[in-house]
Amino acid sequence: MALGAALLAESIESGEIGGMVLMDVLPMSIGIGLPGGRFKKIVDRNTALPHKKTHSVWTSQDQQKTLEIPIFQGESGKAQDNEYLGTLVVADLPPGNKGNVVFDVIFSISAESILTVTAEERGTARSVTATFSTQDTPETVRRRLATPPAAGTGIHEQPDGDGKGGGLFGWLKRKKK
Repeated sequence: MALGAALLAESIESGEIGGMVLMDVLPMSIGIGLPGGRFKKIVDRNTALPHKKTHSVWTSQDQQKTLEIPIFQGESGKAQDNEYLGTLVVADLPPGNKGNVVFDVIFSISAESILTVTAEERGTARSVTATFSTQDTPETVRRRLATPPAAGTGIHEQPDGDGKGGGLFGWLKRKKK
């Protein structure tokens, strides 16, 4: 950053600004929490803004009624080590077997670093959108993470092999013991 500032100062002083372009970039990666307490980066840090990226998720249980997609920002592979931004909740899912209901989750980041996440159900016009900010206090985030979601609300991801299940919140609960 210091080098960039020095180059900009030199170009302003010399009057040769024409070739220099300043770009805003994402300061931290943004992604979703996965079963086992893992973090999946969807948009990497230093990505030029504005930016849009799509990631697909699907139901993890037969007859699942709700899909919850926890959104985090940070660089750690563990969700608990990143900053929790919020959860996109899709209610009233159509009946079906595990994996039959698929959503394309669109992460759209404006030039002002405002994150809008939209879950669009494949094959229908149904979508749910939420805008996220980082204005929560650390205590608010801890309280939210300590409250486990209802059973059958998670997203599908291959099990991590520990056989304990419970998704992100189950893993966090086990971690506290």
